[in-house]
Amino acid sequence: MKRLNKLFTIAGIAVAVVLMGAATVQAAKPPTSHKIFIEGTNQTPDWMIRVDVDHPDRVYKVDTDPKKSDVMKVTVVSESDGYLYLFNVDPEGAITCIFPNKIQPNNQIKAKQEVNVGDGKQLVLRVGAPTGKELIKAIVTKEPLKSADPDKLIDSNKPQPREISEDLARHIIIEAITGDAKLADSGDTIEKIRDAFKDKHPAEFKKRSQEYAEHQIEITSSNAPAKQVEKRVGLFIGVSDFMDKSIRPLKTAHKDAQAMADIMKKEGPGQFDQTYVLTNKDATLSNIKSYICEKLVQETHPGDTVMIFWSGHGGRCASLDGKAFDQFLVPYDGSLDTNDSVRRTMLLDKTMARWVQDLDGRKVMVVLDTCHSGGFGALSKGLTEDYKKFIKGVDVKGNADLPADKWNQRHFLADEMARAKGIGQKDAAVLASSTAKQVSFECRDKEFSVMTYYIVDFVKNSKKALTLEDVYNGVKDKVNDYVKDKFDGTEQTPVFSDQTVVPPAKVKP
Repeated sequence: MKRLNKLFTIAGIAVAVVLMGAATVQAAKPPTSHKIFIEGTNQTPDWMIRVDVDHPDRVYKVDTDPKKSDVMKVTVVSESDGYLYLFNVDPEGAITCIFPNKIQPNNQIKAKQEVNVGDGKQLVLRVGAPTGKELIKAIVTKEPLKSADPDKLIDSNKPQPREISEDLARHIIIEAITGDAKLADSGDTIEKIRDAFKDKHPAEFKKRSQEYAEHQIEITSSNAPAKQVEKRVGLFIGVSDFMDKSIRPLKTAHKDAQAMADIMKKEGPGQFDQTYVLTNKDATLSNIKSYICEKLVQETHPGDTVMIFWSGHGGRCASLDGKAFDQFLVPYDGSLDTNDSVRRTMLLDKTMARWVQDLDGRKVMVVLDTCHSGGFGALSKGLTEDYKKFIKGVDVKGNADLPADKWNQRHFLADEMARAKGIGQKDAAVLASSTAKQVSFECRDKEFSVMTYYIVDFVKNSKKALTLEDVYNGVKDKVNDYVKDKFDGTEQTPVFSDQTVVPPAKVKP
């Protein structure tokens, strides 16, 4: 909201705010202020929040008559009590605090209670020309931020949301991450300040990550919004080799990723418009994040179909409180040296869930051919050494085995997807290769992992359209039968999480 036009100023009468964008939708490069808020992502949030708008496609029409332009309503839901700060960043980089505001000055919110901004009664948020892409960013903190002084965020003389400086936004983000807003004075990027604080004060950084949560979405204002043609984009990750030589190499994970990408290509049964493949050295944690949180987000829109496939090792590590476990996937540069290095270099389940949040509004399918039990030692004790070399899982040094009967997760991401659903997030459909009480295997006599082999075969030979649930129903018995036959005394049962998107995404249209 670079400029705000006040249409009505009488107390008690609805106040209309015109959201002003940039001249074109296709900005060559996001403004610096966009980067500030995106770099402020909490990678390991203790709770989730969700920001959303009232247009499912997040596209708003701008009319030559401002009064006929679309009105936007914003909602925020948090899993936890806290203090909400809600910002709009326009295509030119101007930042506006839209909550708290003069109409809604109290930013203390309750868990699971929907907060509405621009309800059409007292505050109206109306889009306006010029048009472009804008960011809506919500931050919820356990305690009020000192740098976010109400006098700096709310204009007591005007009813409109207040434009704030990029410098103030930086201080707010840095205080949320580190607790010390003054660290923003260095002028370094948010990422650099965060990483330096994390290295110097690891314990405090862990504590701070439990003190705030955030979420952002992108909206588009247009003079003539056209109906979007659904786009199909997939990211296929397979990691067989690892930088940490204590991690046992796999034989098939990189082949799994390529085979899945091939079957999903435009000319294949999946008919995906774009497929990306990251294997071995290319599948670093930062590169995977870049593809999920930037490339997939930038190249798709709400309503598009996105598939994320991962084949490789899975594991588990102690949670921050040390009383439970977090599950993780192992990228090429993951390290098993210590529990701290694992939390720093592996893709934790809660981090993956936060990344998937950035694809909110898309029809997301996640396919995971990894060990979802994590530390699989206790589960593999009855297996021969020959069998163990086919298991896709790792143990973290010093972690005691958690008894299998204590697991309540069905699979990696199960708890996180349930939590996201609880705050209204469109649930991603997840197909996992085994339950949390089982391990996943590579084939003994084929060049693929067990579940991947049967998925590729089923999709290739099916004569009809397929949802992810159809694929699950088509392969689950075959996977379990193969494992029972080739790995006597064990089972591998794929599991599927229902999604709430209607109509569901199609693996094969």
